[in-house]
Amino acid sequence: MIKNRETLVVIEEITASLIDSAEQIESDSEFDNGRRIAYYEAVSTILSQCKIAGIDLESIGLKKDFSPEIILKKQRKAA
Repeated sequence: MIKNRETLVVIEEITASLIDSAEQIESDSEFDNGRRIAYYEAVSTILSQCKIAGIDLESIGLKKDFSPEIILKKQRKAA
C-alpha cells in the first residue's frame, strides 16, 4: 500500500483539478453534460481506488463525507 506524502499530494492535486474543472462548466449543453459525466467518472474512480488502498478522503484534501455525485448536480444556470 502506497501512502507516502508525495503520492498523496499528487492524488490530491489531480482530484482537486478535476473537481475545479467540473465546477467551471457553465452551460447545460449536451457536450458540457458529457464533460460533467467524464469528470464524475474520473473522480469516482480515484475515490474507489483510494478506498481499496485504505487511503481516507481527508488525506487527499476532501471531506470524509464527500460524494462525487455533487459534480453531476452542480449545473450552473446561464447568466
